[in-house]
Amino acid sequence: MRQGTAAMLCVLRSSLEGERMSWVAVHMKRIAARSPRLAGLVIMGVGLLLVALNVVWIIWKERFYPTALFLAGAAFAFGLWVIITGRVDIRDGRPPQPLWWTVGSCVVGLAGGGAGIWISELLKRQ
Repeated sequence: MRQGTAAMLCVLRSSLEGERMSWVAVHMKRIAARSPRLAGLVIMGVGLLLVALNVVWIIWKERFYPTALFLAGAAFAFGLWVIITGRVDIRDGRPPQPLWWTVGSCVVGLAGGGAGIWISELLKRQ
C-alpha cells in the first residue's frame, strides 16, 4: 500500500472516531461563529458553483449530473434561509435552535431539493 493511501485511511479512521474534524467543517464553524449570514452566503455559493459546473458539463460534454442539481437546489435554498433568518445551527455548548427554525430549514431544504429534481427531470426530457 502506498504511503499516501495509508495516510488518507488514517485520517479517515481518526475522523470517524471523532478525533479530528474535516477542514471544511472547521472553517464553516469559524465563518458561522463570525457571521451566520456569511455562512449562508458561502452555502449559497456552493449551490451556485454546483449549478455552474453542471452548465459547463452540459455545454462541454453534453451530459449533466442530477445529484449535483439536487444538492445545488437544497444548498441554495438552505443558504437563503440562513441569510434571511440570520441563524445557523452550531452546537458547541450552545442551546439548539428554536423549533420554527428547524422546521423551516427542513421545509426549505426539501423544497430546494425538489426544485433540483424538477430541473433535472426537465433536462432529461430534452
